Amino acid sequence: MSDLILLSDDEGNEEEFRILVDDLFVQDRQYIVLMPVENEDDPESEVVILRVDTLDEDEITLSTIDDEDEWEDVIDAFEELDIEVEEFEMEDYDDLEEDEEEEEPGE
Repeated sequence: MSDLILLSDDEGNEEEFRILVDDLFVQDRQYIVLMPVENEDDPESEVVILRVDTLDEDEITLSTIDDEDEWEDVIDAFEELDIEVEEFEMEDYDDLEEDEEEEEPGE
């Protein structure tokens, strides 16, 4: 049995995701890493990382990460996990990972 979750966006569109990691913690906050089921066989598919927020004792919600510093901390923690993630792109924040500068060849 696999771990699947059905999420709805603000417009009511539903999408099914496979849970890749559900126990990623950064500074006492929990995060979940998901892969869209419809794209999981696509090597260029993007993973989704969401923050787990507690609404009350019995209810949680998944939130997007809007703060760039928080996002970078989560990506660093995710990359430290011993799973292969090189083939996946991070959704919405690809520009934060473009730290490598390409040098122009000399004359």
